[in-house]
Parts: sequence; structure tokens; C-alpha cells
Amino acid sequence: MVITPVKIDDLTYGYNLDGNGNLVNNKLNHIDDPVSSLLCSYDIDDQSQDNYLYDAIGNLTKDNAEGIDNIEWNAYGKIKKIIRTFSSAEKSLEFVYDAQGNRVCKIVKPRYANMDGTKTRDEWDTYNSASWLYTFYVRDASGNIMTTYTKTGSEIENNVLKLDEVMLYGSSRIGTREIGVELTNITIPTTKFSRVLGLKRYEIGNHLGNVLTTFTDRKYQIQNTGVVTGYKTYIASAQDYYPFGMIMNGRNWNTSGYRFGFNGKENDNEVKGDGNQQDYGMRIYDPRIGKFLSVDPLFRKYPELSTYQFASNTPIQAIDLDGLEAYYAANGTFLKWGEIKGDKAPVVLVTYRKVENKIVESLQFLQIGGRNLTHIEFEQTAAFAFNETYKGNTIDKYRIANTIVNHFYFYKKLYSTFQKSMDHIRGGDDSHEKRLTGDPTNAGPNATPNYAKYFSKTEEERNSDNEMKNSNAAALNAFNSEGVDYTTSTDGANHATNWAGKRAGSRDNTYYYRDSPYAGTKKKPNHYHYLNAKSGKREPEGFKYNTIK
Repeated sequence: MVITPVKIDDLTYGYNLDGNGNLVNNKLNHIDDPVSSLLCSYDIDDQSQDNYLYDAIGNLTKDNAEGIDNIEWNAYGKIKKIIRTFSSAEKSLEFVYDAQGNRVCKIVKPRYANMDGTKTRDEWDTYNSASWLYTFYVRDASGNIMTTYTKTGSEIENNVLKLDEVMLYGSSRIGTREIGVELTNITIPTTKFSRVLGLKRYEIGNHLGNVLTTFTDRKYQIQNTGVVTGYKTYIASAQDYYPFGMIMNGRNWNTSGYRFGFNGKENDNEVKGDGNQQDYGMRIYDPRIGKFLSVDPLFRKYPELSTYQFASNTPIQAIDLDGLEAYYAANGTFLKWGEIKGDKAPVVLVTYRKVENKIVESLQFLQIGGRNLTHIEFEQTAAFAFNETYKGNTIDKYRIANTIVNHFYFYKKLYSTFQKSMDHIRGGDDSHEKRLTGDPTNAGPNATPNYAKYFSKTEEERNSDNEMKNSNAAALNAFNSEGVDYTTSTDGANHATNWAGKRAGSRDNTYYYRDSPYAGTKKKPNHYHYLNAKSGKREPEGFKYNTIK
């Protein structure tokens, strides 16, 4: 059977021109589409002139085709309100953010069905406030969504809150678990154990993080003449995408059933339909037209690109960043900050590879415990590797950084955060005390000055110090999922389990190599980081054993 493809779009972008036909600016004015709107219900259709209007700095303020009368923006370039036209039956929205610019609340405002001329549009919206739906976001220190809660306007008056979803993480987000439990009048189950299947949704994605399919933890039997021969999973949603992220016509199912979509970003389905508007953190994206709704905060650094472009116009191989990152090369060189710098900025590893005789830049967000690694956590790890090794001993820097990361993953059930894991390594009363808190001025009494020295330098100054740069490289390798684990070396100096579950360098001398023949005895293996139990002094590298009495 021959399948004839059907054209659903034939878009021509219209921009503002002067009387001579020259481009005035790069603000999209409208889109022409001669293809019938009946062929696809959720794509872009033919628009009239001046469909899009903007404020003085380039933020979109009006979209006539979507019934959006006004978009209010806050001082930080985030959408505050989306207000519909009086005749629109679609929902208005409002957003609230924390001090770091993360969305912490979304308010969806259904329109009152019987609006007439007796009240203004805003008065009708307020009149209908009992039906507003509030979604509250709980995030970790890096801004990753951990939990969502919901309540309606009427429930707010009655102090009712519902636990809606919990995000599931591995090395990155792997899915969600629907809860849907009101946190009032909770009934304690009388059974000792119960489990409801089908509430967990696991996502399958690609190299871009696009959510392609979600399936539940529920399975169905496959039977043959009454004999169970296997099981099949329950698919909860599925979709394919066009290059810039619009959901493919005829290749999707139940797309509204999952919060995340293209590039793994959250969909704001209430604005323009399923998957047609997405929250990228710093900006809002429309995948149907391949453009953001506001100006790129990094536009001064990329004059060759449009201020509204997505992923440098290479959406098949790249994603769009939020402008909040710290960029490092694999050799430890600090490259640049995003638009905003600080302790909580995610760390991005920049590498290059050859593809079809072209050099392609690759960007990787480094992670720890299923979330983006923050810059201060990276610095603490690099500073510890710098402090605890001799000058020129690069391989030991790699081993120490690996050991810090391995310790967290090996004992993550004991230490709920990476910081707590590092605090445990640091020990309670020895020279490592308080070195991993990010406060180099508050180190222990026997601390060497190198930890403070690392933090006394700027990111750019560390580039000219080979020891610091190599320490950075060691930390980057340790957090890189594709990096080499140098703790597998036969050299016992920093084997993977040296610090696992023990207090490194603690004067009480109660730790041993977990895989050492001396574990459980009163002898310590040679390690120049350790102290002599009798004298309390650091021993030279040739020191063999110390008997504890």
C-alpha cells in the first residue's frame, strides 16, 4: 500500500519591514499558512498582520491567534501573567517565582461561562476564583522539581492541600509517581503493606532528553491456552517530535498524560494545547514556530544568532541552555559563565568530537544524585583534591576526586545529600574539619593553606595554576558519567573504598581500607594522608604501619 504524505503546514514568517522592504527588526509579526486548518488541530494556522506584539525590550505581549490579550513580564524576564481576550474561552494563567527565578506556583484560571457586560474581564476572572487551580513546586537546591502539590481556590479557603506528584530520579529524572492524596483527614491503612500499581510512570527518551514514551509499573499477562508465557507493559503516553519540538501529527497518544515533553522540559498545556508551550527555566518556548517568546539573555555573546533562536538552529543535535551555567573544558580550564554566575550555577563540561569531518561542540551537564552538579560542589571537590596531594602528583588528584564521588554513591542511603557525604569524609576533629563547607576561612587548626588558597583565586586565575587546573580536571572526570575511575588502580594510595563509610584522616584511627587485609585489626596501611596515632603528626610517604595501642 502506498501512503501519500499530507502537507499540514507551509509556513512563511512575516517580519516588520520599512517602506523600502528592508527588515526593521527580528521580531516575528505574523505567519502565513495557506494549508487548511482542518488537517491538523494543534499546529500554527494562517494569521493576520500584527498577530504578535512586543514590549520595548522584545518580550512578546500579545498573540491574537491564541486569544492572548496581554502577557505581563516581571523585572527578571519571567512571565507573570497571561491574560486572555474578553471573548476567549481559554484559561488565563499567573506564575510565581522564588528568589533564584525558579517557578514555585502556577495558577490556572478558567473563564466564567456566562460573562456579560456587567463586569470587566478581570472582575469576571476574580468572580470565578473558586475554580482556579494552583500548582505548587518543591525544588532541590539546584532547582530540580522534586514534588508538586495542587489545590483549587475553594480548597484554599478550606485549607485543603493535595500531594499531586513525586519525581523519580536516578542519575537524572526517570519518571514520576502520581500520588493524588489530600493532606487532610488522612486514613491510616489497617493492612501492614499495600501497593497500588500503575501510579509510577517511567520515561524513555533520546540523546536530547525528549520524552518519547512513558510506561507504568503495571504489567499484563500474555497467555497461551491458559498458560502464562510472558508479560507486557502498559504504555501510558507516546509521541514523536518534529525537529524543533512540535508533536507529530498522527504519531502521538495521550500526550496530556505526562508533565514533561520535548527536551525533557515541562509543558504548559493550558496556554496553547498539548506540548505547544514549554518552560525552559529562563525563557518560554513555542515548538511550533521554533522560537522563544523573549530575548536570549546571552544575545551579546552570540551576535551571529537571532535573539529568539532555539539551540543555535541545530535542534537535532543540541538543546537550548538556560544561561545560568559554568563552562569548563575537560583539562580543567574554566571557559566562561552564563549570564548569571554563582555557587548554584550548573557545571557544564565542554568537549569536541569529529562528526563527518566536522568538529562538533558537545555540552554535558554534570550530575550528582540525579540532579545537576552545582558550582560550589564542584569547587569543594577540586579544592580537596588540590589540598590533599603533593605538587605534581596529578594521578592522586584524580583518585581523590573519584573517591569523594564514589563515597556518596556507595553510601547514599546513609547520606541523603552530597554535602553530608563530604562532611562525613571531612571527619569530626582532624585537619579536614570544615574544609568541605565552602568556607575556607573556617578550616580546622591543623589545616594546610591550600584549601583556602584555591578559594582565594577566581575561576580565571586558577587557569594559570597547573595544580589547580589539574584538580579541576580531576573533579570534572569524577562527576562525568563517561569518565575514568582512577580508584581502580592497584596503587593503594586512594583506592575506591579507602574513605567509604569512614572518616578520612580522623585522629581516632578507627578506619581501615575496607578491602585491606588489615581491616578489623589494629594496624594501618601506609598512606601519607594519615596521621601517626602516637605522635599525632603526619608521617612521611615511606611510613609502613602504625600499631594502635
